[in-house]
Amino acid sequence: MSPPTLPLHALKPVRRAGRIAYVPLIAAGLLLLGVVMTWLVPELRLSAINGALGDASLFVGPDRASLPGALIPLVLLTIPSLIFAWTMWLLYRLFRRMAQGILLDQPNASLVSRAGLGFVLVGAIGTLSNTLIVLAITAANPPGERVFSVGFSTASLGALAAGFAFWGLGAVLSEAARVAEDSASIL
Repeated sequence: MSPPTLPLHALKPVRRAGRIAYVPLIAAGLLLLGVVMTWLVPELRLSAINGALGDASLFVGPDRASLPGALIPLVLLTIPSLIFAWTMWLLYRLFRRMAQGILLDQPNASLVSRAGLGFVLVGAIGTLSNTLIVLAITAANPPGERVFSVGFSTASLGALAAGFAFWGLGAVLSEAARVAEDSASIL
């Protein structure tokens, strides 16, 4: 049985979903461009590493941002960005399905749940990666100048909150799609 669809003239916001779908792709593209530039431009690399270190950057010299010494921090900064790009791809797919008039079905519920999981991973791995970056960068410092830092940024907490909200919404949509499918099969 194919998923229920709405005639596109019945709901104007559904038509807008086709245009809105490109916003997550643009966000992912810009983020990935920033990641590539961070890998390539030493000044951006130093800025990104210092941003991840926060106050611990006082214990780090500019030489720590040169390759290959900056390889571990760069990889740790890249992982959440790749997960975020994957999450934006899921949202793009969701909005494209909505633009086709497919609103309430299991694949859409699954896309919402997986986007929620993506946001949760971005928040959790972002926090963990910042801690690991501080450890990796300051491990070579002399005793007394090594730093262990665990911190939660507003972005990480926001990603976690959005992720859990999306995850819960995906579960509700999944149940609603199941009920709609059962109702449609009865009729």
